[in-house]
Amino acid sequence: MLERRKSGFLATITDAPWWVGIVLALIAYLVMRFGFAALMPPSRTAQAVAEGMAQIAWVFALPFLFAALVSLLRRVFRGRPRERRSSLVALRVLPRHRFELLAGEAFGRLGYVVEARGSRAPDGEVDLELWRDGRKSVVVCRHWQERRVGISLIRELQEVMKYERADEAIFLSSGQYTHDAWQFAQGKPLRLIDGDGLLSLLAGVRDVTLAEAGHLQSRVEPRIGPAGHDRQS
Repeated sequence: MLERRKSGFLATITDAPWWVGIVLALIAYLVMRFGFAALMPPSRTAQAVAEGMAQIAWVFALPFLFAALVSLLRRVFRGRPRERRSSLVALRVLPRHRFELLAGEAFGRLGYVVEARGSRAPDGEVDLELWRDGRKSVVVCRHWQERRVGISLIRELQEVMKYERADEAIFLSSGQYTHDAWQFAQGKPLRLIDGDGLLSLLAGVRDVTLAEAGHLQSRVEPRIGPAGHDRQS
């Protein structure tokens, strides 16, 4: 025999979209505030009862408002982690060059002049080169699928920054960094972007379809330096 799940009217509302509780609260208030008096017989006692009910009409709306609040909180605290995980999974399955294009588009929206380098870098480690206000930043995208980034990759990032004579180095990962990696980057011009930071960076471009991502390359300006001057290779 199947076990029957215990439920009630308010429990059903909490499982519904939050706005359902708001609508029902409004209906309950209007019925008790105005409709109840219209349904009562025209006697003095009945009308006195109706007036009393009208004064506390808001009480009848409270359970529905509470159910709406519960529904909203469930959506916030349960929906966001699922959406976050789905977004990170979608990023991890992107081909590397697609991800680099999305990252380049995101930095371009932040006012950087972006050069897509990828494997053309002499050390094979720099994927994007950024220029803004005369400052050079190098970006490493190729480890974006890593779930956990240790200190060794961040040491390499610092060496790449020195080799490139860059003002800043940026590491992109859809995962997390170890405590040692964070400690090593402190006080240095090394910017570590983890999964949450990556989603924030790509907000507005992360929903671009793969087909659309293929057209983002035209929006990345290759080999163009600050103020329109060409840079040497």
